Amino acid sequence: MRQAVYLGMTLFLATESVFFFMLLLAFVYFRQASHGAPDLPLHLAVISTASVLTSCFAMSRARAGKTASQARVWIGAAALFGLIFLLAQWRAYAVLLRDGVTISESLFGTSFFTLTGMHLMNVIAGVLLLAGLDRLAPGNLTALRAAAMFWYFLGAVWCVIFVVVYLGIRV
Repeated sequence: MRQAVYLGMTLFLATESVFFFMLLLAFVYFRQASHGAPDLPLHLAVISTASVLTSCFAMSRARAGKTASQARVWIGAAALFGLIFLLAQWRAYAVLLRDGVTISESLFGTSFFTLTGMHLMNVIAGVLLLAGLDRLAPGNLTALRAAAMFWYFLGAVWCVIFVVVYLGIRV
């Protein structure tokens, strides 16, 4: 059963990888085609990045926990930092919307909000998964490891988004 769970998660993450890669390519293409991309709130992206990295660290501690209660505490910390990430992203969206950057305003806006919005939706799903992990599969190490795979994936995707979108590194 354990191998089937890991295989299923690996296949899911492979499809997600292709999906995010295509969204990143679209973003890079449309950013180059746009005339004058807007200033993005870098300070909020830095907060988001720090939250993601801290959350991934907490998840690694949850996996290393010697007891179920230790794991529960670290999973809670991972979920909490996931919520901080979500709040920083919502704030960044509010700043951009206030400045007139919308999903329908330009190809840049469309590709930016699609890419970051899909990541945001995945993080919401991940936070809900972490919040319900103990109820869905109490003490189940396989479930914890599968959830950790998803969480680490989201962290890695955000790091790529941060570098490509916010720092403007070309891929």
